[in-house]
Amino acid sequence: MAILAAPAALDKKISVDDFGTGYASLSYLNRLPVHQVKLDKSFVSLMDVSASDAAVVLRTPRQLGCAITALASRPGRLRA
Repeated sequence: MAILAAPAALDKKISVDDFGTGYASLSYLNRLPVHQVKLDKSFVSLMDVSASDAAVVLRTPRQLGCAITALASRPGRLRA
């Protein structure tokens, strides 16, 4: 965590790319000093099935003050 805190202390923004692959968990976002989250297309395509899941995934980073980029397979489908 100290490694990620150093750039934040210098007013540098940190982005997480391809979130939703590997060991990604929404609980990590609460612990990391990130400013932007880019959701992986494979993660986003799973949210297309459930509107409630999509709402949770899209709202959580926003509530933590993160900007969100979601790569949707069908543009305009995700709303939260």
